[in-house]
Amino acid sequence: MEHRSRTVLRAVRDAVLVVVGSVAIGLVIVIAGLGWLDDMPYRGSSTEAAYIAVAVAAVAVCGFGALVGLAAIRASVSSSDGARRAGSRRSAPDR
Repeated sequence: MEHRSRTVLRAVRDAVLVVVGSVAIGLVIVIAGLGWLDDMPYRGSSTEAAYIAVAVAAVAVCGFGALVGLAAIRASVSSSDGARRAGSRRSAPDR
């Protein structure tokens, strides 16, 4: 059981790093995009579409990072469960 909890904690740590990294990249996209748009003259609907594009890009990056983090946790938990089940089969007495 201790091995499984260690594996899960390691996966959670890795997932948190992925999510934090993707949020940081999303913030860079927003800050750079807004800075770039601030320097441009207002051109009506095309400028508004650019603001929406920046927001969509940031949300996409953050969402992708969250999905990758969740997949990392699921993979480590399922591999830990599989290893635990295989170990219990090996230690079972032969009939």
